[in-house]
Amino acid sequence: MNYYLDKTKRTIELQVRSNDHVQNRNKEISKFYYWTNESIQDYFKLFLLKKDFQVLAVLGSGDQMLSLLSRDVLNIDTFDINAISERFVFDIKIPMILLNTYGCYKLEMTRLLESTNREEVNDIILSLGPFMSKEGKSFWQTIINYNYHIQKEYKTNINLFKMLSYGNLDASNMDKALYLQDEEDYNRLKNNLNKANLSFKAMDACEIGTQITKKYNLIMLSNVLDYFFKTYGFNWQVGKLNDYKNEIESLLEYNGTLFLHYIFYAYGDKPIMGADISLKEALDRDYHYHAFMDNNIRGMIYKRKK
Repeated sequence: MNYYLDKTKRTIELQVRSNDHVQNRNKEISKFYYWTNESIQDYFKLFLLKKDFQVLAVLGSGDQMLSLLSRDVLNIDTFDINAISERFVFDIKIPMILLNTYGCYKLEMTRLLESTNREEVNDIILSLGPFMSKEGKSFWQTIINYNYHIQKEYKTNINLFKMLSYGNLDASNMDKALYLQDEEDYNRLKNNLNKANLSFKAMDACEIGTQITKKYNLIMLSNVLDYFFKTYGFNWQVGKLNDYKNEIESLLEYNGTLFLHYIFYAYGDKPIMGADISLKEALDRDYHYHAFMDNNIRGMIYKRKK
């Protein structure tokens, strides 16, 4: 974790020195997400969830995992190429849920993610210490101390989390998460956190087939295919897609469900890089695509046919 700690400190330093926290500039780490930007309440209707399901999901903002817990699914393995997501979800978000009521959680998270008062932000983080992991407590203690002193030196007042996250996902995205739909969902999640079996692995999505051997009833890959061009560049062809799809499907239990991709509709008809056919055409034989509205934009997910 020292690598990520050093990179996080460097990211803070770059943004404080320039007084600039635009999301894609001045960063040494991949920033994490506050909230999901996916229409979870719509696509969860496509899955028949059971308490004993074994689930593999991208961690991201943590909202997929937390929404599953609010539906009594207790065995969830997560992964993300960005290890800082683990520190935010497991050592900030989850402790905040355990510490707060439904109404207070929204207020406290908004205060934490928006306040430019360093003492206020530090006090909130320190209050979460009893619910953090040992590694998380050490990480956040180091980060808030570093942030406090460097911002004092440069006379800046930038919210810590705006420097480490994609700040365009503001508080309006809170309600996309199922556990924040109402107080009953929130309390069910809170109760389930005490008995859930959760894990995290820092891993690129391309490594799933070599890093994981466990079988799952449900695999949820969010929009990771959008990032494949960073690995394959213009060689991301249909053969690569099929190889990856087959690799992931080998981790499914019999009659398991693979949620392969979340995509906004406008991109579904565009050719895959290096190919003459679209993603929709490439997956048509083995996958259903389900369309719905997401913030007035047509969205869809690809779900494996039984």
